[in-house]
Amino acid sequence: MKHLYLTAALIGLTFTASAAFIDTTDNKNYTVDEAIQLRNKTPVALEGQIQKHVHKDKYLFSDGTNQMTVEIKNNRWNDVDVTPNDRVRLTGEIDRDSDGVKLEVKRIDLWGE
Repeated sequence: MKHLYLTAALIGLTFTASAAFIDTTDNKNYTVDEAIQLRNKTPVALEGQIQKHVHKDKYLFSDGTNQMTVEIKNNRWNDVDVTPNDRVRLTGEIDRDSDGVKLEVKRIDLWGE
């Protein structure tokens, strides 16, 4: 019986301990000027600075061409600390709704250090 429990536990560990390759080739680099013109759900990558916190999970992002709101949920920060002076790469998708257009961020990386 002990062997059955041990086997079940090992099988459970095998399935829970995994990593994944994240393919970002679908996320084409755009400028903010270009991104704000794109269709809803378009995969996007932006490079620039998060200028300030606006409200809850909304931030103001700029790449020098324009500014846009980006939505970054707490689980997307991945222990990355960012200041307005840091250059970041945001990957996600365009989200168009009655409030306008924003980038729903799926991944954030420090960029160009």
